[in-house]
Amino acid sequence: MDKRDQNDTIERFARRWVDFGGGPDEEIFVTFGITPVTYFERLSTLLGKEPERFEERLFEQLQQLCRYRLANRHSRTQTLM
Repeated sequence: MDKRDQNDTIERFARRWVDFGGGPDEEIFVTFGITPVTYFERLSTLLGKEPERFEERLFEQLQQLCRYRLANRHSRTQTLM
């Protein structure tokens, strides 16, 4: 999968799950084969590099969601174990 296809897939997933906390960790892993931390880092990078992909309200929601999920990654990981 090239970078553009990967970014399109990340965007579609983000749009689908934004109202549900960004998606379950397991769904992120199954869909992308990466950890949730890596997914939210990539989504955050996409938001920074291509903000025009997202409507303003959605952009703000996703930025907030990325900050939250990345800030709480340690507590989420410990609760899964």
